[in-house]
Amino acid sequence: ADKMSLLVNTAKAGAVGSAHTHEGEHCWYILSGTATMFIGDQTFKIGPNMAVFTPPETLHKMEVDEGEDLTYVVIYAPPGPEQKLKAKGVNAFNDTAGEIK
Repeated sequence: ADKMSLLVNTAKAGAVGSAHTHEGEHCWYILSGTATMFIGDQTFKIGPNMAVFTPPETLHKMEVDEGEDLTYVVIYAPPGPEQKLKAKGVNAFNDTAGEIK
C-alpha cells in the first residue's frame, strides 16, 4: 500500500517510550497486555481489543505496564516513520524514538 503501513509490534513489560510526534496519522490496535497512553494532554489506560488514534503532529508516548508484554498492530498513514525505525534497527521503546518524526 502506498497510503499507509501496518505492522505488528511487541513492547516488553515495563517499557517506556519517548514522547514524540509524527507528520501523519498514527493508530494502534491492542492485541494483548496493558499500557498507559499519553496523547497531547490526555491520558488513557489501554488493553486488549482497544484502538487508539493519534492525530498528526500530536505529542504522544506509551508506558507498558509491568507483568506482561504489550502486543499491538500499528498503522501509519501515510507510511514512513516505521521505515526510519527499521533503518536504525530500533523500535519505539528506546531513547532514539524521540528522533523519529
